[in-house]
Amino acid sequence: MSAELASPNMSLPLDADVNAPLVSERLLGTSAVLAHHLGQTDTARMIADVMVAEVRLWNTDHDYEGYRIVLVVDPSLYPTYDNDVAKSNIASVMQQVLKGSGKDIDEVDARPSIPRLGPAWRSQIKATDGPKVSNQGWKQQLEPGHPVQDQLRFTNEWELRVCSDPVSDDLTPDLVVPDYDEEAMWEAWQAMAALTDHDAGHSP
Repeated sequence: MSAELASPNMSLPLDADVNAPLVSERLLGTSAVLAHHLGQTDTARMIADVMVAEVRLWNTDHDYEGYRIVLVVDPSLYPTYDNDVAKSNIASVMQQVLKGSGKDIDEVDARPSIPRLGPAWRSQIKATDGPKVSNQGWKQQLEPGHPVQDQLRFTNEWELRVCSDPVSDDLTPDLVVPDYDEEAMWEAWQAMAALTDHDAGHSP
């Protein structure tokens, strides 16, 4: 059987020195489990993703114990928590956890966790940011003297004409079949046939 998390001393304020190491994990865990049992699965998952809950005694008027809870979350998740609906849902569950203890939730807020800063933070930011976008290519596109057709940019007029009329005689002369003399071709064929017959007659 797994050991149960240690409980804070509820006769003391939740942010008392003796309670501080215990209250965050106990409040988050109990609230997440309760939300799960209540069918509030989205709220349960959000509470489970909280890194730590900063609990501060906020209001002590007339023997009242009202607490301000700040949920510290990963920076990538912070936008999910930074809305009134999410914070209200979490506050409602936490209030039920504390019900009967004489303690209340006055406010629930969220903030992103602050990353540790190393000496090479500038180079790390630049490395993850990737190369800067340059408009050099766009400037080249704007230079005059380059024909454009069908949203395609050509180096010169000859390149444009090749793409526009790829079988033109003046552009690709080697690809055009030249005219030939049919009579001359017939005579050449007969001469080749006679030569073949002659060779066949002298073969061993």
